Amino acid sequence: MHRCFPSVSAVAVAAVLALAGSLLLHAGAGFDFTDESFYLLWMEGPRAFPASVSQFGFLYHPLYRLLDGDIALLRQCNLLGTFLLGWAVAGALLYSLRGADGARELWRRGEGIAVAFVAASGVLVYFSTWLPTPSYNSLALQALLVAAAGMLLCEAESSCPSLAGWALVGIGEFLAIMAKPTAGLALAAVLGIYWLAAGVWRWRLLGAGRGDMRRAAAGERAADRRLPRCVRRAPRARRRRPSPADGHSAATDASASG
Repeated sequence: MHRCFPSVSAVAVAAVLALAGSLLLHAGAGFDFTDESFYLLWMEGPRAFPASVSQFGFLYHPLYRLLDGDIALLRQCNLLGTFLLGWAVAGALLYSLRGADGARELWRRGEGIAVAFVAASGVLVYFSTWLPTPSYNSLALQALLVAAAGMLLCEAESSCPSLAGWALVGIGEFLAIMAKPTAGLALAAVLGIYWLAAGVWRWRLLGAGRGDMRRAAAGERAADRRLPRCVRRAPRARRRRPSPADGHSAATDASASG
């Protein structure tokens, strides 16, 4: 690691903190009566609408009730939640690259946390149009971030991070469908392409495993061909009785055992 990296990372982290803090402080400024009023009405009473393509109101309704409809707090939670998800995606990316040169164990150290923190600032571009109130658009973005973190954690080997990745992918797909069905379809297509591309390596691994299984099965069959003769000899050995031709009698055996 370059010796100037701590200083550069500290400046970058401070800049991101200043940017995020400024957005949080100004969360109560401005209001779009066309879009944001619809978002708030939908979150307040999602069952009041007979039908809708998006179901984001049902997911954000508990948060709306918890914050008592405070618009500034809703915006701050949306900003903070989106940023934290972006941070999680950047951390998952570093975790997936932990075996590469230059990134080995970086995700575990403070430098890796700083790099992920700075990279997470990219998701704040979403708020450049300043519609920070939770909506189907923000839910779709958050769903994509959850699915992206899950995709980066998924591995061929069965492990706790890999299982968590599969769970995150499922949660992300569900959230995308609830936000926008079209977003859910697009995410499903991307996931399918990703799994097909990753499956080439897994198919090879599976083929190698099948070859090992075939060789093991051939060895077992060869052992099975020898096994019946041993099985046939064992009962005869158990049924065999001493005879005078062996140079001793049953009485001699009895006296020896006594």
